[in-house]
Amino acid sequence: MNITRRELLAIFLGMPFAIEACQIADTPTFPDGEIVGQSASLGHVLRETRNFEVPSDNWRDITTVIVGGGVAGLTAAWKLKKAGLNNFVLLELEKETGGTARSGTGEPVPYPWGAHYLPVPFEENIELISLLDEMELTEGRSPQGDVLIREQFLCREPEERVFYKGRWYEGLYLNVGASVGDKKDLAEFQRQVDHWVS
Repeated sequence: MNITRRELLAIFLGMPFAIEACQIADTPTFPDGEIVGQSASLGHVLRETRNFEVPSDNWRDITTVIVGGGVAGLTAAWKLKKAGLNNFVLLELEKETGGTARSGTGEPVPYPWGAHYLPVPFEENIELISLLDEMELTEGRSPQGDVLIREQFLCREPEERVFYKGRWYEGLYLNVGASVGDKKDLAEFQRQVDHWVS
């Protein structure tokens, strides 16, 4: 038998309390935060092709320029460093590198800004395991050769939801207005994902 939260509260605490509790719970509360992403004001500087006078002592001869400090740009820089090629510069328009993979610090735990969860790699993912080792996210290998990730960095079954028109919806698929066909397609997609995962 499926019962809702409101029905459960009504059974144990009475209907007036249940109605009040549900009204409070349905009011979304948000932690302090900020909008992250590309800066419109910096972007307009580029769009308007403003010219800048660069002091003569700021010019450098560089073999390689990496444009953008997101995951791809940072990976390129890491690969060049590992290959011993240090005559490069990474240019980033924003104040911080990381792009959509940035994270923040807060209580009780740090948090990602984007949904960038990395699956524990197979032993064939040598480059990725090398990066995780370098970042001190691993704690060795199992007897079968599988990489062991430090427990504090594992994210088990993240709960994902979408905020739309004043309320939260479970999962990343917004079911509002979904037709029977839409739901059937989603179920088939999930079946295919489960097949490839297993």
